[in-house]
Amino acid sequence: MPGFRIHRPTPSMVVALVALVVALAGTGYAAVHLPKGSVGARQLKKKSVTKTKIRKNAVTRAKIHRNAVTGVKVKNRSLLGQDIRINSLGKVPSATVADTATTLAPLEPLHLVGAAGEPAFEEGAGNVGLVAPDTLSQPVGFYKDRGGIVHLEGFAESGEDGFVFTLPPGSRPQSGITQIFEAGETLILIFGSNITIGGEDVSGKVLSNTATAVLSGISFRPGS
Repeated sequence: MPGFRIHRPTPSMVVALVALVVALAGTGYAAVHLPKGSVGARQLKKKSVTKTKIRKNAVTRAKIHRNAVTGVKVKNRSLLGQDIRINSLGKVPSATVADTATTLAPLEPLHLVGAAGEPAFEEGAGNVGLVAPDTLSQPVGFYKDRGGIVHLEGFAESGEDGFVFTLPPGSRPQSGITQIFEAGETLILIFGSNITIGGEDVSGKVLSNTATAVLSGISFRPGS
């Protein structure tokens, strides 16, 4: 047709058309053509804005590859007990007593001195008895805990030469050893096996240097 010409687009028109295509394509275009290493911390936002709403946490769980977060990427001491599923944990390998913790021997009952089948008081010794009207003091006794430690209890009147009672074998200090306990002006001596004083065998005896002895709170590791 006379007078009709086809004009080539000018460079400015080409740039405008490319910009229009990118604007219309939106994130779909960007997702396909992002150069390697172009997305960094600055591009990851806590909130992403769409035409219809504000969406929090742009990086969701579904967008993280399975096993992508490893132990070296978790901040030290950042996980709490509530973050751990307790029933998924196995036995701690280094807990050498994990299999025997529930099989410990039961707590030994209190042995009351002077009771039937228990050690007797030395001559002249006994429980303190009343410490106030209608109030009895704790009776003298001993027991061994699950750890094998011997504990003494009670308030005692010491007898002849200060002796109170004699601990049985297995509940005494080591052979030839005397345990000494101090409480104010009172000294409590507990003799191990194979000890004599002035030719007298005092193995396992409990001795006080005062007329009244407080035995509660005294504990020691017995000999084998």
